[in-house]
Amino acid sequence: MHKSTIIIAMMAIILPGSALAQSCKAAKSCAEAVEMWCEGYSAADRDDDGIPCENVCKSKKQVDAIMKKIEACSDQVEGDDKADE
Repeated sequence: MHKSTIIIAMMAIILPGSALAQSCKAAKSCAEAVEMWCEGYSAADRDDDGIPCENVCKSKKQVDAIMKKIEACSDQVEGDDKADE
């Protein structure tokens, strides 16, 4: 086992809630996908439609509600609201 593999495994144990393995396949919920996306996992929204990880997030409305609830990506939510005016 490589030293880096051991370090990553240890971090996963120490930080169980963190999004170390960032992938849409790893996302178990839309909220988790939104959190990964807001933390910088830009590949979550490859088609740039504002819906990350479409395997778990089904609509922009759902994503916006989650972002407001967890206060994530607040600049994106505000920007989207202004665009609707």
